[in-house]
Amino acid sequence: MKAGARTQNQKGFSLLELIVTMAISTMVMGAVVLLSKGGQDSSSTIIKEGSKARDLREAANLISKDLRQAGVGTLSITTLGDGNNTVVFQKPISFSAGAITWGVFEKSLGNSPSS
Repeated sequence: MKAGARTQNQKGFSLLELIVTMAISTMVMGAVVLLSKGGQDSSSTIIKEGSKARDLREAANLISKDLRQAGVGTLSITTLGDGNNTVVFQKPISFSAGAITWGVFEKSLGNSPSS
């Protein structure tokens, strides 16, 4: 029998077969890790955006509540087609002949620039 010839009773894998198998397995595992990392990043982004939206809703509700408790005035909240809200708060700015004029009371704080 020649040296290096394979006989029928030899069992196992050659070194080349093991190296090729390990290389393929490494590539497959790398792809799995990249896909799971991408999914995790997407999930984290969605959670953060949802948290921001919730915080903004809570802030709008608190502002609305504070304005309602501010006393005499009107508060109207309009929901726009894109889901955003507009808030208009008006106070009585003048009263004459039994009629109230509603609007924004202009008031500046601090030093105003001279014209």
